[in-house]
Amino acid sequence: MKRIAVWSVVGLLLVAGAWFAGKSGLGKSPEASVSAPVEVNKTPERPAGDFVIAEVNGEKVYHSDFVIALESLPAQAKAIAAKPAGKRVITEEIVKLKLLKQEAEKMGIDKDPQIASQVAAMRDNILAASALEKIVTDTPADLQAFYEKYKNQFRGTRLRQIVVSYDGALIPAKAGTPKLSEVQARDKAEAIAVRIRKGEDFAAIARAESDDAQSAERAGDLGLIRPGQLGSSLEAPIDKLAVNEVSAPVRSPYGFHVFQVTGREVSTFDQIKPALEQQGMNLRAQIVVNAVKENAKIELNEDFFEGKVQ
Repeated sequence: MKRIAVWSVVGLLLVAGAWFAGKSGLGKSPEASVSAPVEVNKTPERPAGDFVIAEVNGEKVYHSDFVIALESLPAQAKAIAAKPAGKRVITEEIVKLKLLKQEAEKMGIDKDPQIASQVAAMRDNILAASALEKIVTDTPADLQAFYEKYKNQFRGTRLRQIVVSYDGALIPAKAGTPKLSEVQARDKAEAIAVRIRKGEDFAAIARAESDDAQSAERAGDLGLIRPGQLGSSLEAPIDKLAVNEVSAPVRSPYGFHVFQVTGREVSTFDQIKPALEQQGMNLRAQIVVNAVKENAKIELNEDFFEGKVQ
């Protein structure tokens, strides 16, 4: 009886996590922002063959609820739940959660915008994780077939840059140089781009004038850049450049960038195969997500990222 009492208390906490997160390891960021309200009281569609295992004030508890709760429990608890008495313990914890949820609705807690946002964020996490799992599972198991399907994601751009800092940028101005306003920094970056287009050496200017110390040491060289490495706000203008073309100043939180594409290439299957073998599903998932992202329309509120709005 003592063991059952202990598991009853622990089970309530564990099942609570499963009840709201749906799957172990999900829903850990309730602070995440959402763009649309969640329908908290919407009745979900049930799996085929689902059946009722209990009712709480007329609200049904289904076998699928029991299965979801069970997924989040440790092995020892799952072993207990395999027995009739254990099933009853887990079901009683689900009943307690239902009762607490009903009390929350009576108190109007489900109408609280912050609570609704937390529920919506957890729903997003569950759907995103399930989508990723299905996408990766549905990708070709054969590495050659996977490479051919996502070949565009194995392209690379050889790139170099010169960065001009502005007051408030994440990359500070070089020691001994004055802080520039955004207008001044843009004008300086544009002047640098003009000099390069007229024939001055990119590498020499990068070493002498770039505020990004790391790339300046390499004459501005960033190496081979893969899709997703720099973010869409920088990659979009870079993708439009021809080889050896010099960009107009591109603003980012780091400063104003002057880019030059020095080459474009697509890695062969033999080049990428070792990475696919060694990093397995993690790399494949990253590649698939990048492919999905490339076809999406994404707009960011730059004022938020720069602290202009809270």
